[in-house]
Amino acid sequence: MIEAVTYVIDPDHAQYCHLDLEEQAQVIAHAVGDRGPNTEYLHYTAAHLVELGIEDADLNWLSKRVAGLCS
Repeated sequence: MIEAVTYVIDPDHAQYCHLDLEEQAQVIAHAVGDRGPNTEYLHYTAAHLVELGIEDADLNWLSKRVAGLCS
């Protein structure tokens, strides 16, 4: 059993943004939400999925790109 907080994307919602991966990386690199910097959420999520054996190529690319933008 794993206890987790998750967010569900509704692409039909009025606030849903259709951004390509580079645009997402630019936003994530500078965004901070109620739970902290989006960079931390991204990196922790990507790393934990890899630990669980779940591969998400887009998420891994975003994590690497955002790390590069923030260095």
